[in-house]
Amino acid sequence: FRGYQEALRRMDLLDFDDVMALPVFAMRDESIGARVSAQFELVVVDEFQDCSALQFEMAEQLSSGGKNLYLVGDEDQLIYGWRDASLQKVMDFYDHPDYNVCYLEENYRSNAHIINLAVPVITQNKMRSQKVMKAIKPEGKKVIHIQPYDTDQEAEYIVGKIKRIIKKGTIPSEIAIIYRTNSYSTRIEAELVKRRIDYDVVKAYNFFEYREIKN
Repeated sequence: FRGYQEALRRMDLLDFDDVMALPVFAMRDESIGARVSAQFELVVVDEFQDCSALQFEMAEQLSSGGKNLYLVGDEDQLIYGWRDASLQKVMDFYDHPDYNVCYLEENYRSNAHIINLAVPVITQNKMRSQKVMKAIKPEGKKVIHIQPYDTDQEAEYIVGKIKRIIKKGTIPSEIAIIYRTNSYSTRIEAELVKRRIDYDVVKAYNFFEYREIKN
C-alpha cells in the first residue's frame, strides 16, 4: 500500500478514493475548510441515504458545517451498507434540531395495489422515519406473486405468460418486462428467442447484439 501511494505521489496522480479522501482531510484544517466552504451558497446531495461517512463529512464541510445543506433521500432505499452507508447516520439527520424535514409521501409512479403490498413489508424495518406512503394512482390490476426456483424457471413463466396473452389478443407493444439490471435480461431474451417472440430492448443493448456474443 505504501509503495502504491509513493508511486502515485511521484507521478502526481490521484486514484478514485483519493478524489474524495484528500479534500476531506485537507478541509479538516479550519482555515482551508472556511476558505473552501465560502465558495458554496448551497450544497445539494441526492440519494443521501447511500453516502459513506467520508461523503457525509465532505457535504458538511462544503456547506459550512451543514448550515447550507439540502439532502434528498429515503432510508428505506439504503442499499450500500457494504460500502459504508450508515442507516444510523441517516436517522440522526431526522432527529437533528437544526434541520427541517419534509416528507414526500405521495407516490405518483405505482398503482395503489403495489403501494398496498409494499407498505406492510417496508414498515417491518425497525429503524425508519414516520413517513406514510400514499398512492395517487387508482388500484389497477392486482399483482401476481410467484416464487420461481431459479432464473430459468422465472424466464419460462414470464415468456409463457406473454405467449398466452398474445394468443388471447393482447397487442405485443403493450407488453413490457422491467428488470433491475441489464445482465438480468439474458435468460429472458434467450427464452423469447426460443419461443420466437420478437422483442426490443429499450435504452440498452440487445444481449445478442454484443460483439463478443455475435463472435
